[in-house]
Amino acid sequence: MTCKKVILLAHEHLYGGGTKQAFLLAEALVTMGVQTILISNAEKTWLGQAIQESGLPIKTYYSHQIDRAIRPWQELQVLFYIIKVFLKEKPDVVLASGVKLIGLSGIAAWLCNVPGRFAIIRGEGAPPGSPTLKIIYCMHRLLALLGTRYITVSEYIRQQMIMHGICQPDRIHTIHDGIPVAAFSALSGTVNADSTGSFTEVWQLPENAFKIGMVGRFVAGKRYDYFIQFMTALCREFPHVYGFLIGEGADRPQLESLIQASGFADRILVAGYCAEMTKVYRGLDFTVLFTDYEGCPNSVLESMAASVPVLASNVCGIGEILSSGQNGFLVTHGNIEEAVDLIRKAIDNPELCKSMGENALHSVSARFDSSRKLQELVSYLLTMGTS
Repeated sequence: MTCKKVILLAHEHLYGGGTKQAFLLAEALVTMGVQTILISNAEKTWLGQAIQESGLPIKTYYSHQIDRAIRPWQELQVLFYIIKVFLKEKPDVVLASGVKLIGLSGIAAWLCNVPGRFAIIRGEGAPPGSPTLKIIYCMHRLLALLGTRYITVSEYIRQQMIMHGICQPDRIHTIHDGIPVAAFSALSGTVNADSTGSFTEVWQLPENAFKIGMVGRFVAGKRYDYFIQFMTALCREFPHVYGFLIGEGADRPQLESLIQASGFADRILVAGYCAEMTKVYRGLDFTVLFTDYEGCPNSVLESMAASVPVLASNVCGIGEILSSGQNGFLVTHGNIEEAVDLIRKAIDNPELCKSMGENALHSVSARFDSSRKLQELVSYLLTMGTS
């Protein structure tokens, strides 16, 4: 496999799964001797800091105009900026994530005649059937005509793209995201005081507290409002149950208002952004993910790697990760009563929790370890990038 020059494009509004995957991929490319370049807005956020602290020889181009918002004049400026970088660096392969950067980089790569043009799809970008998703699919069809290949992180997303006629099936390839399982499973086994301190000590919880967390950005599609409804029902029934909202985002004020209105503000707690996520997971008994759409969520994989079982909405690609009743629970989207019934089983049966946690670690180790997934992704990029 000959050495290539690869440009990655990723925006970082908040630290999240896509950001982690961008860093892991850049690290893997460098390790394999590939000249790696990043175009992003992440100079002063987690991704930029992680690259700087790692000492990896990754060339970076930062622009504050790269973000999630859609502003026509600004998008034109970003397009010209990307074209300028492509003409200067002459990459062999371009890989973009995030709807806006996928669109802009796809056009720029076509104009600059970049041989390998790829987009990685970690989520459909909008709820199934929504007008926004229809617009996104129209953009993907255009980019496919311009030569873009697609990598999806779940087979569900791939099948949806095929069904909507984005391009020929052989131009859409599924590679699930992976995580460094050992980094999260190193604390598995007996939970020590250090790993649970964030919850039992900082939050001054009783020793018998059953702690449930939801991890992710505080945005509408993640459905933290469902989590608050779910926790409210559990708090009414179980005096030792506590819930934690772990993350950050624009919806925080609205979520805090919902918590106050629940009457359980002392037991439904906003933990905010937490840097030491290995310890956070080990301080929890269960995690949940009530989401409208998702591809291969890092929070689910990380929780499983820490031997903490997950209850998640059975949407999009989540069923490709969880086996309900074995390594966690799958729940009908939006069915809070069903979710409460399922988690009640775990609260009343500690042995069930333990066995599901052990099964979760085993399944994520076997199928979603980043060392194998990243090797597969890099191999695909460098092989198909010249075909």
